[in-house]
Amino acid sequence: MRLVTLVVRSTAILLFGAVMSGVPLLIGPALAQTVIDGDTIEYKGVVVHLWGIDAPEKAQTCSDGWAAGKVAADYLAQLMQGKTVSCELKNKEGADRTNSALCKANGQDPSAAMASAGMAWALPSQTPDYTVQDSDAQFDIRGVNAHTCNKAWDWRAQQLAKGK
Repeated sequence: MRLVTLVVRSTAILLFGAVMSGVPLLIGPALAQTVIDGDTIEYKGVVVHLWGIDAPEKAQTCSDGWAAGKVAADYLAQLMQGKTVSCELKNKEGADRTNSALCKANGQDPSAAMASAGMAWALPSQTPDYTVQDSDAQFDIRGVNAHTCNKAWDWRAQQLAKGK
């Protein structure tokens, strides 16, 4: 699956604030960003996982054939396209993991929008912030809830068990 590249206004700034050491991880103009999947972006080589949600993996399809991973990535790309993006680093994970950050696109929270649209599941173990949006999407049968989809963490475990 291809990566969706977005050109962001040259005035956009991607800011990682409040790193544990108190020193920003990255600050500078965002000329382009890449949406890796429905909950992960890359900027100047720094991979950032959106705080509080877990979206379908890019290769994930539901048992009814719906391309959940592609649809989620495309939806996130729409949410961020042409927007001023800023991210506050919430935690820096190990070498094999990404940084988790609370991001805003023109002041709007893409994690909230992804959960509300049913394009991602809330991660209450990280934060309770998106559980209402996730519950509403389930109740209204939006996004992944309208299809026979495994939660992203279950899908990853199945792929690991298959040796993929």
